[in-house]
Amino acid sequence: YILPSFYPQNLFILNFNMTNNNTAVPMKLSNLPLRPSTLSLLLRRGFTTTMDIEQSKQDGGISNFAAEVNFSIKDAFRIVREVEECQRRLLGDNGGDVNSSSSLQSKNKYGTTTTQSSNSMTAAAVLQNTSSSSAASSSDPRHIITFCRTIDSLLGGGFARSEVTELCGIPGIGKTQLGMQLCVDARLPRIYGGVEGEAVYIDTEGSFSPERCYTMAQALVKHVQASAARREQQRLMRQRQQQLTTTATAATTTKSLVPSWFNPNTILNGIHVFRVHDETSQTLTIKHLEQFIKGRQEDCLIQKERQKQQQHQEGQTGEMPIAPIKIVIIDSIAFHYRSSISGAD
Repeated sequence: YILPSFYPQNLFILNFNMTNNNTAVPMKLSNLPLRPSTLSLLLRRGFTTTMDIEQSKQDGGISNFAAEVNFSIKDAFRIVREVEECQRRLLGDNGGDVNSSSSLQSKNKYGTTTTQSSNSMTAAAVLQNTSSSSAASSSDPRHIITFCRTIDSLLGGGFARSEVTELCGIPGIGKTQLGMQLCVDARLPRIYGGVEGEAVYIDTEGSFSPERCYTMAQALVKHVQASAARREQQRLMRQRQQQLTTTATAATTTKSLVPSWFNPNTILNGIHVFRVHDETSQTLTIKHLEQFIKGRQEDCLIQKERQKQQQHQEGQTGEMPIAPIKIVIIDSIAFHYRSSISGAD
C-alpha cells in the first residue's frame, strides 16, 4: 500500500457547477491514494476518473462495472469501496463541499478557483488501513514459513501473502535456495501450520535445480513425520495410566497424522516451473500468470466437489489434492531486462 507522491498544494479540483453541495467532484484516479494494483487495473480498463466509474454503474449497475473490469461482483464492490474511501479521505466526509471548513479555496496561476482538502492521514492510519486491506484480501492470514527461526521472526511469522517481498544480495548468498525452499514449504499441510498450496517458479537464469528441490522436499517430509511422532508420543504418555500404549497403535496413529499424499514426489508436482529465456517470454509469462492461477483455482474447486462425492460413496481417498497457488517466485525479475539494456546501442 504505497501512497502516490503528491503534495496537497498540487492537488487542484476545478469548481464545475458547485452550487449544489451534494454534487460529486470528478477526480483523476491517479490523484487518489489507491493501491498500485487497483490503479493499474482501472487504467488498463479505460477508467481514468471517478466519474468514469460512476457512469459505468449508472449504465448497468455494479454488474456492468464488474463486466467491464472482468472481475466478480464481489471484487468489483471492493474496488468501488476502495475508490470511494480514498476520495472521501481527500475531500472530507462532506463530499467536497467548498464552503465547509475542512476544505480550502485558492486561486492557481491560471486564475481558476481550486479546492484543496485539509483532510490528511497519519502514518498510524495508513498502517491500520494496510493491515485491514491485507486481512480483507485473504480470509486466511497465515504466512509461508521458512523453518528458519531468525528469518520467520524477522518477517513476523514468515513470508506474508498478498505482498511483494524482494530478496537482494551478492551472487551465491542463497537467494535461489530460499526461493526453492519457499516453494517446497508452500506445500506444508495446514495441520502443521502450512498453507497447503502450490507454487509458481519463474526461472529466468536457469538456476532452478529439481534435484536440490527434491532433497528439500525429503527433508520437509521427514521433519513432518518426526513432528507427528512426537505428537503421538505425547498423547500416548497422557494415556499411559489407561494402559492404551502399544507399539502397533503408535505406528498406525503416527502414520495417520501425516496426509497420505504428502511425499517428495507430490510436493514437486505442486511446483510449476516456467523457464523463460528472454525479456519477451518473461513479460508474456507474467502477463498470463493471472489466467493460469485462476485456472488452477477452478481445478481445485472441481476436484473438491468430486472428492466429496467419492468420500460419500467410498470413504476417504488418498488422491493428491489440487491446491490454489499460494506463492510466485521470480528468479530473478531484472535479469533479462538488465541484459537487454546493457546490450543496447
